[in-house]
Amino acid sequence: MSATLRPGEYFAGYQILRKLGAGGMGAVYQARDRDLPRFVALKLLSLPDDGALDSRARFRREADTVARLQHPNIVTVYARGEEADQLWIAMTFVDGSDVARALREGAMHPARAVRIISETAAALDHAHETGILHRDVKPANILLTEGRPERALLTDFGIAKAFDESRQLTQGGEILASFQYAAPERLTRPGEVDPRADVYSLGCTLFHMLTGQPPYPGQNVGQIIYGHAYEPIPLPSHRNPALPRGFDEVITRALAKEPDHRFANCAELARSAAQVTRQGPPPPRTGPQPKPGPQPRTGPPPHPKPPPQTGPARTSDHLSGPRFATTRTAPGVPTGPPPTIPAPPQRQAAPSGPPPEPPERTGRGDTGPGIGTGPPPPPKRDTTFRIMIGLAVVTALALVSYFVFKFGDGHPSLSSATTTGVVPVTTTAVVSPTTLTTTETPYTTTTWTSPTTTTAAPPKAIVVPDVVGSPIATAKTQLEKEGFVVKEVQREDKHTKGTVVALDPAAGTSHPVGSTVTVYVSSGPATTITMPTLVGLSVADATGALQKLGWKGTITPTYVKTTDTAKSGKITDQNPAAGTTIARDAPVTVSVGQVSYSSYPS
Repeated sequence: MSATLRPGEYFAGYQILRKLGAGGMGAVYQARDRDLPRFVALKLLSLPDDGALDSRARFRREADTVARLQHPNIVTVYARGEEADQLWIAMTFVDGSDVARALREGAMHPARAVRIISETAAALDHAHETGILHRDVKPANILLTEGRPERALLTDFGIAKAFDESRQLTQGGEILASFQYAAPERLTRPGEVDPRADVYSLGCTLFHMLTGQPPYPGQNVGQIIYGHAYEPIPLPSHRNPALPRGFDEVITRALAKEPDHRFANCAELARSAAQVTRQGPPPPRTGPQPKPGPQPRTGPPPHPKPPPQTGPARTSDHLSGPRFATTRTAPGVPTGPPPTIPAPPQRQAAPSGPPPEPPERTGRGDTGPGIGTGPPPPPKRDTTFRIMIGLAVVTALALVSYFVFKFGDGHPSLSSATTTGVVPVTTTAVVSPTTLTTTETPYTTTTWTSPTTTTAAPPKAIVVPDVVGSPIATAKTQLEKEGFVVKEVQREDKHTKGTVVALDPAAGTSHPVGSTVTVYVSSGPATTITMPTLVGLSVADATGALQKLGWKGTITPTYVKTTDTAKSGKITDQNPAAGTTIARDAPVTVSVGQVSYSSYPS
């Protein structure tokens, strides 16, 4: 636990003024630097009862990580250290509020939201260029300065991880990010995270700022995880009708389930959002492009046919990632809101590129093949053959539907409701390797970017039970009963041999049935320890560090004269050397600096 500090007292050279808050990894205080004329935000680490070394390492890593980042929109680290067995870090004090508090009053004006997102995007891209993921982008971690101009500062890199150390700081695969803003891969594939996960979280934050609520609010963690992983992407204009429709496209791309379909970086997201506020088309894409494939037919039909029979238009509140319907109407035909067709869940195979442009957007000036560009391509020679294949497909669908309704329970399943029944029996279907196009008449064409017509429901998500502290036999039985596959790993630990000491993934997280849970089992207390680095510590601190590792020996100091006051009372050499494996009761000798005042002139 972190120490409780009172206003007026001094801690590590800082005078405590007031407590700003607590949570996450510790408590934060406003303090005044004793030596410099500035205020700081002083953060103290909340250590578990056993003072786990991994928690200390994570805290030090937070300071070292942020210290590497020098950017006007990232909080600055002034110093870090340890005082009275309490780790602390001094950072920029921001006299203001944060986005989460601002959102308590409702959605933000789009111009203000985009400006804040643009500044945050610049900070994130700077971190990514340095090799650092933030991993917890959310409104509460974007601070806002008071006064004009308002400035946004990104904070709390407490769970940030360098790319080359992506598995060292999260115990047991523990998911630390806030679920409401976490990318799908953060929740289902933690080992596959890259900067595009921060792009997704920034998109969720923008959605919240524009609409006043997160994209997948959910009543519990399971619902939120399911929403990010499987539910269609909500459109901000359906939550806040006053928003420009251009934000729908920005959010649809930013919140794509697959990272390859998102913006390439945060700056690209910010530029697209800024373009919407200027009432213009989004800027050109610089990220991955879709693979070449058939494009929707445009212009007058090659062979006129009688006008189509009209029916009720279908609408949808969501665009599901890269999949949504495109409708074009020929000149002279009454127009209305273009119907969109619900797309299958994201688990279905999809093109590797970003989503196509929604039909509502105009003035993009595209020059490549696509909607609204030039005359249609001439009919292919195998048109008759393809039409016959399409008729066969439609006939098969009609027969399947007949038998399902005649001999089934009379209700289509949830997994097929989004795709079956959308093609009339009288419709001509044309099948290509990458698209399924149905043409009711030569005037209206609807395209799905998927060759299949049914999609299996996502696997059931189950929660990892908390079996830490239980005997391995009991834990294994309970986990297998829930539907998990158990993998045992033995490791030295202070707990009784055979006791479960950790889980990966962590207890309380949701995962599909059949997922593997690694169970770490104590093999008993260690008989040896790895010698830590003691140089630079006091004898008392060195003794404490060794004892936390289970060492029970004695430490013998030898004092050596020095003229460097910074080394006075600090260990300058040690035996055994750092990294050496020693017995738990092995003796340790150290050299301690002692200032020799006789060496100074009188």
